[in-house]
Amino acid sequence: MTRPVFCAVADDDTGATDLAGMLSEEGLRTVLVVDGDPERWSAGYDAVVLGAGSRALPAGEAYLRTREATRKLRSLAPRVIEIKYCSTFDSTTEGNIGPSLDAAMDELAEQFTVALPALPVNGRTTYMGHHFVRRQLLSASPMRDHPLTPMRNPDLVSHLQSQTAAWGWRSTPSPARNSTPCETKASRSRYWTASVTPISKACVTPSRISP
Repeated sequence: MTRPVFCAVADDDTGATDLAGMLSEEGLRTVLVVDGDPERWSAGYDAVVLGAGSRALPAGEAYLRTREATRKLRSLAPRVIEIKYCSTFDSTTEGNIGPSLDAAMDELAEQFTVALPALPVNGRTTYMGHHFVRRQLLSASPMRDHPLTPMRNPDLVSHLQSQTAAWGWRSTPSPARNSTPCETKASRSRYWTASVTPISKACVTPSRISP
């Protein structure tokens, strides 16, 4: 049976739908599972997106729901598992983003990951760990007054640190002229909050994702 290459746990149905649509537009055979067992639907697909509905849940519930969803996707043996959260990095005060990342890292027994909320196609960019909605700092954007998940801290590192016991750090691009964006200085930590460039254009290359 063909196994998916890429799986994702999305914290709400809107985000799940957006991600599935983007993957499909790039030519990946993609299935979106909102409710049910993803293994039932995954055969023959390149990508599986599972909606967890954890975005507005209390931190403890978000952790448990994300960990269970990650466990289901891990059984499909994909090469990549992503935790999809809102590109404005908004959540309840205590979570869901930090607890969801903790849940996935614990389930997968991983020690390090990159938090990458930037989505330039939707006007979401990150510079030195600070998040912008188009040309507005996140804290000055309409998201600051979201009725369920207001976001008033544009510093994604401090925001993430308030939701998890693990430490996160900003990426600091190396000044070396011939260095690649992957050659960045980052303190040892479980989470690394980066801008979009070091990850999408340098760290993920065809040679790294080919069989």
